Amino acid sequence: MSDLGTFPFGIPVEKVEQKDRTPKKIFVLGVYSNPVNARWLFPDGKTFIMAVAIANEPDIYWRGNPQYVNKILSGIKVPPEMGSLVAAHKNLNGAAGRALDYNLLNPLGLKRSQTWLCDLIPYALANKSQRKALRKYFGYMEKYDLPAPRLKPDTIKSKLINKQRIDEIVQEVKESQADLLITLGDLPLHHFVRVFNENIKSLSSFEKYGQIEDINIDGKKMMLLPVVYPRQAGKKGKYSKRWYGIHNWWVNNEAEEILKDII
Repeated sequence: MSDLGTFPFGIPVEKVEQKDRTPKKIFVLGVYSNPVNARWLFPDGKTFIMAVAIANEPDIYWRGNPQYVNKILSGIKVPPEMGSLVAAHKNLNGAAGRALDYNLLNPLGLKRSQTWLCDLIPYALANKSQRKALRKYFGYMEKYDLPAPRLKPDTIKSKLINKQRIDEIVQEVKESQADLLITLGDLPLHHFVRVFNENIKSLSSFEKYGQIEDINIDGKKMMLLPVVYPRQAGKKGKYSKRWYGIHNWWVNNEAEEILKDII
């Protein structure tokens, strides 16, 4: 059993990290890994839970490959009395990864192959909707002898970003040999960049959105480009109209020119 937890139906939670370890010019730092989600149906076919986390994403910021979802589902046995699992709606699998590409990297003229992707917390956590799904799962667990899930709640994410994790991210930054750090949302600024640059706490710390700043990460001089989180940029789920508007204006008026002298 993984020390990082266990998903409902038994798959261990594992780290999801950058696979291509060749040097990159761009290092992208997000928040935490997104799981593979399934939709849980009653035996009569009606929806019981829209999205229950069942597995680790195959790649960091995955884009919701349905073949991977179906492969995972084929290995999960659900008692007929509990209904069945099918792939969750496409908006519930890989949405952050697609938004990263279409709403953040593409406007900057970047491809994934040019970036080193990383998260503050490199594994899945249970957000509010997942914690609700877990409570429903617990109602069946003992009766059908199901594996006990152990997903850490996202309410403790600040506690998980400790010195050891900061040091691990620093080592990834140095291994990547990147000259530019792109941060996604406030949390990478607050929990990572601020450790080395005390005046940087959030997106509101900057006079203008989406501009290059000089920073120092553990003695390594870099450039910083702070932008909103992918779901925010792509209007996925709950989002701030203000920050979406700011980002959208930037995409249409400034983003294309930002990295011309860097990449």
